[in-house]
Amino acid sequence: MDLGGPIFKILKLNKTHQVVPNTAKESHYSKIGSATYQIPLGSVIAVLSAPSGGKNTFVNTLVGEDEATSPIFHIDTGALIRQHGNSDHADQAKKGALIDDLDALEIIQGHFDQHFHQQRHQAVFVNGFPRRIKQVHMVDGIHSGTTKILLHLKVCDKVAFDRFKMGLEDPDRKDRKDNDPNVYRRRLSEFRRHEPLVLREARCAGFMILKCRIDRCPHTRDAARDFQRKHMRQFFAA
Repeated sequence: MDLGGPIFKILKLNKTHQVVPNTAKESHYSKIGSATYQIPLGSVIAVLSAPSGGKNTFVNTLVGEDEATSPIFHIDTGALIRQHGNSDHADQAKKGALIDDLDALEIIQGHFDQHFHQQRHQAVFVNGFPRRIKQVHMVDGIHSGTTKILLHLKVCDKVAFDRFKMGLEDPDRKDRKDNDPNVYRRRLSEFRRHEPLVLREARCAGFMILKCRIDRCPHTRDAARDFQRKHMRQFFAA
């Protein structure tokens, strides 16, 4: 039965859940576990995806138009570093390099401490962190939620690069230091090198891992709406 939308697969859960195998047709929801799984209130969801892979579009769709009343607290690591980082951080961004892990954590923690509201925010989505193995073990330093989840947005290199090129047309990007296509390719290559290592470390660290495939540029918002409807009903109950 064609359920439409992206695929979400729970790869590693506790002993009461099953490992969901790959299927030949990835445009279908997995039949076991993921289609009915509900993210617990109070969870921390780290979003792992390629540079320009749609992380912010995905989470902003979940947040909705009124951020001030949304139950989702969104941490955009890249934007925070661009806003609060120093000149050394800007130089590293221009080269396509990641800043020091502890520097990134300090910037994220500062934003969290200032803007997180315990009574309203029922889930924390962290984009762009972790990106390296060491950062996996720093997520608890942001917020020790009831459940740690890593949402892996699977994006092929072509779709990621198409999204990057589309982003260059955005006036808000004109002053960014990482707009050079060659720098982007280096960033993407570095991400691909770390991607399987971060996934493996997250599994070992007890994260629940969900996967979603983004097939094309306009697909991201549809994927997010499907995710919300399938897995976050209690966050948006009337």
